[in-house]
Amino acid sequence: MDIKEYRHIFLSPSSRTEPYKSKPRFVRTTAPPARVRAEHGEKLKKQFDAAWSLASKRKSNAVAVGRPASNGSYIEFISDDETTLALKSLDSSGMELRNVRTRGQQQLATVFIPDGKKAKFIKLLEQYLFKNTKNDKPKNENLMNRIGSIKLATVESLWTESPELFPTDEKEIWWEVWLKLESGLEEARFRNFATSMNIALRTTVQRFPERVVLLAKCSLVQLGFALESLDEIAELRKAKDTPSFFMELDYAETNSWIADLQIRSKPAPTGAPSICILDTGVNSGHPLLAHSIQQTDLHAYDPSWGTHDHRGHGTEMAGIALYGDLTEVFASREEIELSHCIESVKIVPPTGQNDPDLYGAITAECAARVELNQPFRNRTFSLATTATDTRDRGKPSAWSAAIDALAAGVDTSDGTKRLFVVSAGNSESDNAQSYLDAAVLESVHDPGQAWNSLTIGAYTDKSVIDEPQYAGWNVIATPGELGPRSTTSCIWNRTWPIKPELVLEGGNVAVSPDETLADRIDSLSLLTTYYQPLTRMLETTGDTSAATSLAARYAAIIQSEYPDYWPETVRGLLVHSGRWTEPMSTRFNAANTRTEKESLLRTYGYGVPNLRRALRSASNHLTLVKQTHIFPYEGEKMREMHLHELPWPVKDLQKLGEIDVTMRVTLSYFIEPNPGERGWKYRHRYASHGLRFDVKTPEETVEDFHRRLNQQAWQEEDDEDDDDTQGYANVQATQSDAKEWFFGPDIRSKGSYIQIFGKGRQ
Repeated sequence: MDIKEYRHIFLSPSSRTEPYKSKPRFVRTTAPPARVRAEHGEKLKKQFDAAWSLASKRKSNAVAVGRPASNGSYIEFISDDETTLALKSLDSSGMELRNVRTRGQQQLATVFIPDGKKAKFIKLLEQYLFKNTKNDKPKNENLMNRIGSIKLATVESLWTESPELFPTDEKEIWWEVWLKLESGLEEARFRNFATSMNIALRTTVQRFPERVVLLAKCSLVQLGFALESLDEIAELRKAKDTPSFFMELDYAETNSWIADLQIRSKPAPTGAPSICILDTGVNSGHPLLAHSIQQTDLHAYDPSWGTHDHRGHGTEMAGIALYGDLTEVFASREEIELSHCIESVKIVPPTGQNDPDLYGAITAECAARVELNQPFRNRTFSLATTATDTRDRGKPSAWSAAIDALAAGVDTSDGTKRLFVVSAGNSESDNAQSYLDAAVLESVHDPGQAWNSLTIGAYTDKSVIDEPQYAGWNVIATPGELGPRSTTSCIWNRTWPIKPELVLEGGNVAVSPDETLADRIDSLSLLTTYYQPLTRMLETTGDTSAATSLAARYAAIIQSEYPDYWPETVRGLLVHSGRWTEPMSTRFNAANTRTEKESLLRTYGYGVPNLRRALRSASNHLTLVKQTHIFPYEGEKMREMHLHELPWPVKDLQKLGEIDVTMRVTLSYFIEPNPGERGWKYRHRYASHGLRFDVKTPEETVEDFHRRLNQQAWQEEDDEDDDDTQGYANVQATQSDAKEWFFGPDIRSKGSYIQIFGKGRQ
């Protein structure tokens, strides 16, 4: 059963205005379904026996034709809808859990059961059928009642990517074969099998603590034979095309790929949102860009510079902002309906450099230039150019303050607000041995400290090295980890905002076997448009620049889908959709102190945004959106607070019973900057105001909740030292349910976002 998707629910801006008087993960768990014990137990036993018998027959056939036979069988366990399997039990008693997947509302687990452990599972089944616990319940009830059916695993059972991507024909393709790593001999056994079956292997090998990944070119039938002969296979994925394939094509071959993409691409309609690239200019004549850039949308801060791209960086960013990583676009055969167009303002001179102190004025002038040309267009400003120094360490600069003012609309008579997506900047370190430790000391670059910007860092999932000349090299960053050159705000004073807020794909770096050399290579980068298409059409790029352009693309797509959403709302939806990768989550879950958690938040932000989640709610994932104005101050005094009553579907929630749910609240707002030195010392003076969010506890009445907020209101305003916020934190922790949330109020309120999430309680 597929999970249905819906547009987000937009709530009316109504709220109660009150005067002041003074391991976060969605997990569906349920009780096991009720079963007719004898009937269910016998069904499972018959299904298991049939699966095991079929596996034994196939292994015998393998031996008959000279292939080895595996020392066990791959068995697939499938839950009923909206039920989870007892995974710990399936990974015990000698059974080995190889992978877990979801299909609609079912959970599927592939388990390898060695020949000598078959009797163990049969014993568990027989205990379920004939023995009771002290509570007079069937023994092993939790394990068996959660299993809906059992069957022999197939190649598809080991497929862990989206089901629609699973190959359906018998053509030979490149697969990622993930082997369980235990004795150290697994790779050699697979290589021997591949040689005997004429399966081609790439030289690239990725090794992780419990897995080794090889790239094999073979058919579905050949992989089926592997399941009969080998014990080591844990999961299968389709090997990803890498930019190196396209970079190695000759001009004519590249042109054919370009021509195909032109045919499949439909430009955005008139009036669509835009992404304004503030960079080195853009070559609008590139075949992949021409239909999405009007000549009247090309500008330069100094008209004498020309609007052409003199360095290439702007055209690279335009390709990413329009299409994303072209490697993925070329690999797809689907029609592409573009949702936005591209504008360009050259802010970097062809020769020499701008005075760094002028960049704030330059950015303001460039924003005015495009808005005068197209005043009614929704747009996202994408700024992947940053200062090279990091001396500000979170303190506002003239440039970051200008962006804060532009975003908040304080420069316009009508208060028009703007969305700025800004790069966190890149470190120059390729320290293969301790780049994550070095990242703690690599400060986000100016103007990434702007409170109102959406500041973007880089992470990477890229790990496949294709180039023969780099055989034996490895990647610096583990897939799912921070990019090798991304910067953080860990060394900032804790009163300054959390930056970056999000991380997106920025590519990886290859390191030599002895870890003395590091290199940016094509296969670990993103593919984009080259600024001199008569020379070549394509180029590779990466780091926080590419990540910033990807984030700007997401923002423009959201603006296209929800044209009435404010810039703060678009920014908030992206942050709200962010989730940490598995390696990031592992680090957060291991953090024992508030300081450790905040340092990780200042490294990874709120994780990797999910465009699908940002655009749509689902039948098991609801997003409520509310836009409203608040006037928190009147002079120096607190003026008002808003109470929002969420429209909970009480009856539907009650039907969930014991299911755990996660509530995630993201508050996104723009501050009005005050960049004087007093503002640099006292962040609330710079920020003009700092909103807070709290949730009524289950034990509180509305009146109690109201009274508590009045008493706590802005207690930190009484502290002259901005570093001393512990008093406010203690009030919150002792009088609210802050401990139920992943981040306490002293962490979650840094900057112009607030995000809290944790298990809901009844």
